[in-house]
Amino acid sequence: MEWWGLIAGVAIGLALAGLMAWRGRAVLRRRQAEEIQDAATFGWMKLDVPRGDDPGDNANENRS
Repeated sequence: MEWWGLIAGVAIGLALAGLMAWRGRAVLRRRQAEEIQDAATFGWMKLDVPRGDDPGDNANENRS
């Protein structure tokens, strides 16, 4: 009855691998968002406003 230890170890390993992949994607998305925000703040690139997007359309009115 030692097979349960192997199954438990594989299950825990898969769970940890999935958790690390999920956390890694979240960190990568956050880092990319910070780079885009820095680029927009310091003028490294220009972010275009989508067509038909008037200042009254949504709550995001902090445009410069």
